[in-house]
Amino acid sequence: MNDHGNGTDETPPEPGSNVAGTPANPDERPRPDIPAGERVSDEGAAGVEPRESPSADRRTVPPSADSTAAALGSAGTTPGPQAADSAAPADEESSAEHHRPTSAGTAPDSQTADPAAPADEESSAEHHRPTSSDSAGTAPGPEAADSVAPADEESPAEHHRPTTSDSARTTPDPQTADPVAPAAEEGSEPRRASAGSTAAALGSAGSTPAAPGPQAGNPAAPAADRASAAGAHAAIPPVTPEEQTGPIARVTDEPAGVSSTPAQPYGSENLLPRPPVAADSLAPPGKARRSPWNRGRDRLIAGAIVVVVAVVAAIVAVNSDNLHTSRALADPPHALPTPPTSVPGSMTQLWQAPSSATPIPIGQADTVTTADGSEVAGRDPLTGQIRWHYTRENLQLCTVDTAWGRVNAVYHKTMGCSEVTQLDPATGRITAQRNGDAELGTRLVNDGSHVTTTGKHLLDTWRDDLVKSMEYGKVPFLQNANKQPRPDCTYGTVAAAADKIGVIERCPGDRTDRLTVYKATAEHEDEPKVTYTALLAGKRARVIAMSGDLTGVLLPDQKLYVVYGADGSQKAAYPMDLPAADTANDPVGGTEATTRTAAGIYWYSGSKTVALSRDDLSPRWSLDGTLGPGITFATQLVVPIRGGLAVLNEMNGATLRTVGIDRGAYTGPVRLTALGPVLLEQRGPTLAALR
Repeated sequence: MNDHGNGTDETPPEPGSNVAGTPANPDERPRPDIPAGERVSDEGAAGVEPRESPSADRRTVPPSADSTAAALGSAGTTPGPQAADSAAPADEESSAEHHRPTSAGTAPDSQTADPAAPADEESSAEHHRPTSSDSAGTAPGPEAADSVAPADEESPAEHHRPTTSDSARTTPDPQTADPVAPAAEEGSEPRRASAGSTAAALGSAGSTPAAPGPQAGNPAAPAADRASAAGAHAAIPPVTPEEQTGPIARVTDEPAGVSSTPAQPYGSENLLPRPPVAADSLAPPGKARRSPWNRGRDRLIAGAIVVVVAVVAAIVAVNSDNLHTSRALADPPHALPTPPTSVPGSMTQLWQAPSSATPIPIGQADTVTTADGSEVAGRDPLTGQIRWHYTRENLQLCTVDTAWGRVNAVYHKTMGCSEVTQLDPATGRITAQRNGDAELGTRLVNDGSHVTTTGKHLLDTWRDDLVKSMEYGKVPFLQNANKQPRPDCTYGTVAAAADKIGVIERCPGDRTDRLTVYKATAEHEDEPKVTYTALLAGKRARVIAMSGDLTGVLLPDQKLYVVYGADGSQKAAYPMDLPAADTANDPVGGTEATTRTAAGIYWYSGSKTVALSRDDLSPRWSLDGTLGPGITFATQLVVPIRGGLAVLNEMNGATLRTVGIDRGAYTGPVRLTALGPVLLEQRGPTLAALR
């Protein structure tokens, strides 16, 4: 008879039956007349299957098997005869499921806790949150824990969050701990002791564990009890996502005390509640958004874009310079035979070829260069056979001349003669290229170190690498204003010498023509350094030649030839009476037909050849009825005349002899160039080689 007057029964209750004095409903709360932490039942009074105290479940931490074995070995004893039976009812729920302990801190009786909790009993501390008073000096009794805990018992500390006071003051009794932790305890994975560690501890104490008696919890429980426990376990409802707030326990068929998963420290479980899964996130995805390019109008637009791109690409390809440029290189030529010591008595034409873009025959590096249409070709002087060529099929040549021992080919493109290519006359190799602003009809004026393009509104000067060193006049793409002295003027003839350029300017507001001499280089290419500028005595003036600091100017209206010094002052004036046809217009290309030899400068006026001194530019002599200026060939001065050549005395201009040459129907001006034993004649658009 216990405190409540209930009888006792020494026979263990059948599995699933309700023990007198124990609430059958798991939702019932503990009776208020029973102190917290104590649970008195009929069985406890009679010593039959004591129930496990909820407070013991909350306050004890299952120790490892090593600590249990060590305690047993040191004591040399086995669990007492009053230990609880391990086959407790399987479906009895904890009476303290929602119990929240107070500060009483009552320690459970060592014989009241059921160490073998039912396999299907829900945790008595499922929602228990310990306080500082729960762990104050509380320790389970030495005989409270069963040595074999059921495998399906739910964890009493599923939602237990230990505090500082729990770990500081709660020390489990070595004899109360279950050496074999439940294998499928819900919500936690407590530490498990391996069989080897337990056996080692027992062996070190010199004793073996005693066989469990009828009151010590027989691990081989009746079959009916095991079946009842299995049925109760199968009746557990599935856990929903809302109820699942911690890790799900694993249920395995491993032997008791053996676990394949690594042990985790107590209190390392993730006890934070998981956010609920939104229903919208589980819904199937909606219909994909229709592409905006699936409409017929969009396809038409895309097709039109493709057509436009293709047309533009075709236009670019058709007008591509690389596509329309072809060239062939050659090895350096063989040396020509030495020239004769005197002009032969007769000369025969070797070959002729079209060369409309060369004002003067070009013969250098044992190669004759012809230029016509869009092709520049290097030819053998004796045969006229093409050795190399450079062709721009989509561009036309403006002019081709020689300077610095190289060939400079100027092509017409878009606004003017803006494409310049420099070639090696021996092999046809490109040595430099540039874009320029030369005007149509330009010619190249060479002073030995720079080349200047002629024009009516703009003069450009280049170095030998075709880098622009100066521009004078109306700059097409002006960047710095007020740098050009007189951009509104137009230009007449141009000459150059000693890094200076002389030009005749015809400016608004001036009563007469103006002579301006400026430097070929300056600090800024668009800011010319003018040496001097001077108004002349009349109009239709023409710059004939320059030598050093001197400039020779023809004044047709005054019938004078005037020499100006370095400061623009008049040095000398010579009468010069020329036919009106010779001075009616400026020469083609803005340059006078002049040549230079070691002894002098020779100028062709259009009807006569005038010899000028290289020292002071004074006239020395003249020869009427000529077709061009003279050159030195076979150590003698030769001048083209009608029907052939005139061999002259260079000092006084006396005719030594003449050489007949058949030029056919051509009667116009002739320009000469000598290359070894070959004499080249430029007859308008045709070049002829004579020997």
